[in-house]
Amino acid sequence: MRRWHQILVFFFALALIAGSTLTPSQAIPKGKWSDKTPMTAARTGLAVCVVGEKLYAIGGYDGSSMVVGKGNRDAVEMYDPSANGWQSKRPLPSGRYNSAMEAVNGKIYSFGGISDIGKGTYFKEVLEYDPGQDSWSNISAIPGGIKGQVESAAVNGRVFLFGGDYEDNRSQLWVNKNYEYDVATGGWSARRAMPVTRGDFGACAVGDRIYIFGGWDNGSYFDKIDVYNTTDDSWTSENPTTMKRRDFGLASLNGCIYLVGGLDEHGNKIGTVERYDPVNGTVTRLTDMPAGRCGLAAGAINGKLFAVGGVDGNARYLAVCQELDPSGQGTGGGSKSKGSIPAFGAPAALCAFIAVIAARQRARCQDQ
Repeated sequence: MRRWHQILVFFFALALIAGSTLTPSQAIPKGKWSDKTPMTAARTGLAVCVVGEKLYAIGGYDGSSMVVGKGNRDAVEMYDPSANGWQSKRPLPSGRYNSAMEAVNGKIYSFGGISDIGKGTYFKEVLEYDPGQDSWSNISAIPGGIKGQVESAAVNGRVFLFGGDYEDNRSQLWVNKNYEYDVATGGWSARRAMPVTRGDFGACAVGDRIYIFGGWDNGSYFDKIDVYNTTDDSWTSENPTTMKRRDFGLASLNGCIYLVGGLDEHGNKIGTVERYDPVNGTVTRLTDMPAGRCGLAAGAINGKLFAVGGVDGNARYLAVCQELDPSGQGTGGGSKSKGSIPAFGAPAALCAFIAVIAARQRARCQDQ
């Protein structure tokens, strides 16, 4: 009898240890998606910014025309989550898609962008949008011979621009440059370039660091995470994400960064959602979007993530707006974490513990 007591104690201890070794990337639930009121203008390549708990969907392309001023590329709509409704706002001065946009001190700043698909109209201008006045102003231009499709992130009143296209239309598609724009002074400063050249990637800030995800260059897709430290102008690298992708949505929420949808390395439009935790370096697969899409944009308000617009697997331009509640119940993929090992898991250990008890009881009944 004493030996069986020792075995039972062993399995009980194993259950406790397994429960304590669960990592954040293994936590449940995995998140829940729900449909919200769609935008008026279906589009891809749009930008999203959040100001005052309102989400602004700006610019984009809907495939209806390649003529300047057509195709809803100047559309600006504001989404109010509390009312689940959209309002049209003053359009951009000229239509564009794939612009970089950041909200700083209650205003929205637009950098670069592209118009006239197939004709190559690339913008260098910096626009400022005042939500209170519902007005746009042209305030600056991107320096260094850079134009077009840049990526951005804002830290402490400064906007950092990464990548872009060469102004002189040389054969190389993208650049790896890094510029800092001071919103207060309007001044520009060149910073240390990205470690690799990439396009269609994402940039997102948490604290004083900016995280670069995904993208591609010359047909090669990236899953590596490059980290830019804005305090000392240096770069480091983190463990990669669980998959390679480009042209996806990206947003920060509660100190973590969410990667949503995009194109995988085989050119498939995907609904895969990953959450990156900068504190412990974990990457967690969450519940997929209801359907795959690329060219979407994402923003976060009050603990929820919103994914808007894009193109689906049937090449349809979308006005869809969907909400991800990370705390909701759902199903998700596996996870990948820095320095983690497979855990036996508290539920499995407890099941084993119960099984031993049941087996012992059956043996006792058979002996009687």
